[in-house]
Amino acid sequence: MAPHAHLFNQLISSFKELRGLALSSLKEISAEMIKRGEYYGAAENRKTHVIARLDILSPQVKASDFISLAQTDAAVQIDQDFVYTQVKKISDGRRKVLEGVGKGMARIVTAYAT
Repeated sequence: MAPHAHLFNQLISSFKELRGLALSSLKEISAEMIKRGEYYGAAENRKTHVIARLDILSPQVKASDFISLAQTDAAVQIDQDFVYTQVKKISDGRRKVLEGVGKGMARIVTAYAT
């Protein structure tokens, strides 16, 4: 054996401890990303996102006037179906990305846990 082999054993043991901490952190991050992906993908949260971003579509319209927008054609040039379709695409895209990255991290954790 090399004269400094005992120094490498201490270094390797500290790497194992660091690896365990990194894997547990990655597991927590993965779980949180999957949870957020499910939140953004839920249909009941879409209306909240529409109202929150309504000022982008029309700054003069208040969130309380959101329901009446569908009845007044002159108030806004963009109809309600278009807005909902776009919000659905955005929220589904967010959900897919967050859940995909979260599940990928979970696979990394299981691969390196041994």
